[in-house]
Amino acid sequence: MYTAVMLALGISIALHHRGETGEGQQVDASLFASNMYGASLDVQAFIAMGGERFLHPIDRMDAGNPMIGVLYPAADGKWVCLTMPDTDRWWPGLAKIVGLEIDDPRFDTHDKRCGENRLTMIQVLEGKFRGQSSAHWKKVLTENQLSADVIEEFEYAVNDPQAVRNRYILDIERHGAEPVKPVGFPIFMSQSPARLDRMAPARGQHSAQVLHDVLGYSEERIGQLAESGVLNRS
Repeated sequence: MYTAVMLALGISIALHHRGETGEGQQVDASLFASNMYGASLDVQAFIAMGGERFLHPIDRMDAGNPMIGVLYPAADGKWVCLTMPDTDRWWPGLAKIVGLEIDDPRFDTHDKRCGENRLTMIQVLEGKFRGQSSAHWKKVLTENQLSADVIEEFEYAVNDPQAVRNRYILDIERHGAEPVKPVGFPIFMSQSPARLDRMAPARGQHSAQVLHDVLGYSEERIGQLAESGVLNRS
């Protein structure tokens, strides 16, 4: 999927270049390069940081910064993920929603939050987040415009009203079977929108039509083939 997107983008750029210069060119995209680009944040971080600990499993309580990358369980079992590397900026808002004093002497500086008292802070935040449901945390995080969110399951996106309204999830009838809900298209085109209005044919669905329209078989002959079991008309 990454490669298909990269190839489509490359073709678009090449068409623009041809329109400007009259010159065509070869467009190439590989699975390897495209997936490296898809993981570019991690790949670039590895190049910059290196080290044996990069992306290796570590204890959740061993984070260097309690306010980024640490997952805190809510009361209903879902997890809250904080992305607040600049703790001086985000600490007042976070302290407010979890019920801590902004000037708590244990956590009133970045060095304390990420240094001598980081384990204490992780444990305190763990207890605070366990005290409320994920719906509560999603609401207060959004209201206070904090850089954090609840990690949702796929059910959340699939059933979101916007996904249905924008046709990110389609509802397609199938011949002789229950309707299916394939993933739709992420790009909207005002003049030539992408469409998926039918699924691949079921076994034998178009056999009679092909025999009649393409090969010129009569309806009588097609009926004979169906009766003898040669043709599956299901």
